[in-house]
Amino acid sequence: AVYYLNKARKSSLLMRKNRPAPPAITVFSPSEGTSSGNFSIKVKGEVAGAGFISKLSINGIPYRIDLAKKSIGFEKDVDLNEGSNSIVIICEDLLGNISEKKIPLKIDSEGPAIYISDLVRERQDGKEFVRITGEINDDTGISELFFNGTSAKADALKMHSFKMRLPFTAGERLVIRAVDLLNNETVA
Repeated sequence: AVYYLNKARKSSLLMRKNRPAPPAITVFSPSEGTSSGNFSIKVKGEVAGAGFISKLSINGIPYRIDLAKKSIGFEKDVDLNEGSNSIVIICEDLLGNISEKKIPLKIDSEGPAIYISDLVRERQDGKEFVRITGEINDDTGISELFFNGTSAKADALKMHSFKMRLPFTAGERLVIRAVDLLNNETVA
């Protein structure tokens, strides 16, 4: 019965003087340019058109539609890879009008990179210090920095240079901890 209803709707649409415009694709989530630390993301949206939506695919995977409708909501988990990705949504109505929407996004599961360019032990007034110079980089931005447990200003910068002098006791470990905006962490 669904097959014949779709055929009847198509015939009715073909008899109209004014053909319907191609379908519209609205994506509720994720938004363009989203960054995520997860390798799977839920895509939610809606396709709509007066030509009755009959086909829909998300990243090449067909979304089941039995009966063509003027509006169809969709929700699908999509697997992604590290780095730049695009989610491609394609829909078609009964008349063969096709619409496509690409949503660029980025997957980042790695913590900030910590580079130490200079590390020197110093002594002053009978106390030992360590002078450390370097930088921390992260494509999504740095949200937190800690040098031996002491917080440093990060300001969501993608690159943070540092030159610090910290008290040092023989046998003590020097720990640098950096967290990016997606909560990926690196400890050095």
